[in-house]
Amino acid sequence: MKAGVLTTLSRVFSQAAQLAIFLLAARIMGPAQFGVFALVSAIAIIALRFSEAGWAEFVMNWQGAAEVPGQVLLIAILSGIAVAGLGAATSLAVPALTGNEDAARLGLLFSLWILLTTVAAVQNGLMVHQDKLSASALVMMLGETAGFAVSLWSLRQGHGIFALAYGRLAQQTVQVTVAAGVTRVRPRLGMERATLVQLVQFSGHILSSRMISCLRVYAATFVIGGFLGPASVGYFRLAQRLVGAFAEVLGETGRMLAWTVFRNARRLNGGTIRGFQEEARIFFPALLVLAVPVFLWIAVEADALVLGLLGPDWLPAVPVVVLLALSQCLFLPTYATEPLLSMAGQVRQMPLVSLTNALVAIALALVTAPFGMIAVAVGQGLAALVALATSIWLQQRHAGLCWRTILQASLPAVPPLSVATLLLVILKADPLLAQAPPLPRIVLSTLVVLLVYVAGLALCYPAASRRIAGSLVRRVRAAS
Repeated sequence: MKAGVLTTLSRVFSQAAQLAIFLLAARIMGPAQFGVFALVSAIAIIALRFSEAGWAEFVMNWQGAAEVPGQVLLIAILSGIAVAGLGAATSLAVPALTGNEDAARLGLLFSLWILLTTVAAVQNGLMVHQDKLSASALVMMLGETAGFAVSLWSLRQGHGIFALAYGRLAQQTVQVTVAAGVTRVRPRLGMERATLVQLVQFSGHILSSRMISCLRVYAATFVIGGFLGPASVGYFRLAQRLVGAFAEVLGETGRMLAWTVFRNARRLNGGTIRGFQEEARIFFPALLVLAVPVFLWIAVEADALVLGLLGPDWLPAVPVVVLLALSQCLFLPTYATEPLLSMAGQVRQMPLVSLTNALVAIALALVTAPFGMIAVAVGQGLAALVALATSIWLQQRHAGLCWRTILQASLPAVPPLSVATLLLVILKADPLLAQAPPLPRIVLSTLVVLLVYVAGLALCYPAASRRIAGSLVRRVRAAS
């Protein structure tokens, strides 16, 4: 319980810090310059997926010899060096091809970031493998604190788009250094051929799936850049980042907890998937109850959020924020697909389905881009619907889940969610509250709606509410 809470807090802290710097940088740079940064960073993230290649997931899934995690760490370091070197060489060629020296310098900084992030990912996988989830959360928060401080200082010094890259480098440097002290795993030579073959096969499936997914996510960014220019990229990427900050908190926490929950279920059931359904009937309803209200809240308050955080220059991004927030509700069940299939020994099923989802998303982006940003956002919503259907199919066919019973367990949350959403819309339209500044009004109305929603959940899930309340009472008594 403590580890889960700390993991969630670390993700919230991470996204809050990144989003704060992101929004401040957007205010300073404006849509066009911000669009250039978005394009370069999108290319860097795609390169990072090549470098990470599923090494961390292999470590988290490993159950054999104790020396193998150190051997995987060495392979990850070599992978990071190779991809970072290729990125640096490409960046040096950018001025000759485009004349944009800022993009070249930014590419060099991101190349070093790729190396550090690859190593940090494996170190985090090692902490999960060692059941040190609390330490993993604390290491992440230390890194984010360092990154936030460096980014803020760099922005104040007038470094513009480079400030974000400096912050990311500081963050990963701290995470790699501290995590190495926590795990105490050092790079090792001597991986056996059979293990190496297993690693390559596993990583190939993860890499294929991740790369395809990454291309699907960033396809819209590149397509908009080609059809509509840097300013439109800035608006669209701002919308993605605003929604994505919440999606990453929920998604990364959900994935990490899914690895832990379903791995424990597999261990308790003799290495089989028999216990997955029982855990899924708790895991997925909890995820939906916690996450769906967040994205509905973003959709309802999108205009006030953009106006309050960024000002009127960024208002063209509002419709995109609304559509992307609603689309994220469809992605929620996909968070556990990779852990489920990996531990069911069916990870090889992911690449083909992911490729299908990616091709659908890319095709929709290409078809809708000539009609503007809003059309692209609608197309991505349709792509999310396809991704939801394929994920549920994979989970049912290869991980033994029954989504009918999962949905039945989630149904009691529908009435309180409906009432809370309606109340949020009513409060937003209230003439008295409408006169208040956007951000204070959002805070006030959100607190009221949150109380109503929690009370509704307590009525609709009485048994769970009694267990949670009893646990809290026992903790308070123990503390006193």
